[in-house]
Amino acid sequence: MFETKLQSIEAHAALLLMEIHPKEAEADFAQCLSEAEHKHWDSILHPEKKMEFLAVRQALILLMQKLNLNYQGTYKDAFGKPYLINHQGSIALTHAYPYVAVQWRRDSFAGIDMEGIQPKLLKVAHRVLCPQELEATSDDLNMLAAFWCAKEALYKSYGKRNLIFKEDLLVSILEEQPSGFLLQGQILKNKYQQKLRLKYLNYNNFGFAYVQDALLDQP
Repeated sequence: MFETKLQSIEAHAALLLMEIHPKEAEADFAQCLSEAEHKHWDSILHPEKKMEFLAVRQALILLMQKLNLNYQGTYKDAFGKPYLINHQGSIALTHAYPYVAVQWRRDSFAGIDMEGIQPKLLKVAHRVLCPQELEATSDDLNMLAAFWCAKEALYKSYGKRNLIFKEDLLVSILEEQPSGFLLQGQILKNKYQQKLRLKYLNYNNFGFAYVQDALLDQP
């Protein structure tokens, strides 16, 4: 049903980026879902959404196998943030057809996002980027996608609602790299403050960002 495109497996963090191949039988893969997941999958009516839900879970199962962990399903907290059943750490999921990606981290900061790099980003950038970020991106679609995906990854890492993207989530470029950008993200919500380093890649004209590690303020 899918093919691995990128992977990084370490003791403290792991991620997979996979491409969906819809010709393979969905029913065979659906047998690996937990009872609750299977019930939710059955309730999805849109064929593409149904396929994406299944592909994300299959990618997560494969990631757990690579970590020598037994996948027992997922559940969501009151804010909709997913967790693994009977396993510690944090996970984050994303899909942008024909790709799906999953991340696991031993800490609580998992965050990942993937979006198509499309001109519509120019029309909505002012809703999610602050003036300094708009100036930094300069209407460059790839940079807009980097900031957009990074903020979505930060949002998933935070795991709660009521965030204002242009005020509570701030992104800046730490380093331009051959494959993309190294970014700094800040979550600033009331008394909660957290800095995270994120990696951004342009993969076949899809923006892909994920939390790389937490940043500590220097004394």
